[in-house]
Amino acid sequence: MSTVCPGWGLFALESIHKGDYIGPYCGEVVYDAEADKRGEWDQYEKLFYLFSVDDEHAIDAKYFGNKQRFINHSASNPNCQPSVLSSR
Repeated sequence: MSTVCPGWGLFALESIHKGDYIGPYCGEVVYDAEADKRGEWDQYEKLFYLFSVDDEHAIDAKYFGNKQRFINHSASNPNCQPSVLSSR
């Protein structure tokens, strides 16, 4: 669904309760230095799909992400809380 903000929004068809698992945030795993470079360009486009995982890595969902990239994960007004799970 298109929104008044830049980009797209994701809306649930059923209630999501506090603490519910919504799904994985998928994308390309990059080092923070690369994420910083990409973030500069994203500011120009006003589309942000970078998610910081730890002190060294971020997930860039811009091109290879799933629908979770459209969930509002605003730092100032978040409507969900991330949980970082690792898999090796």
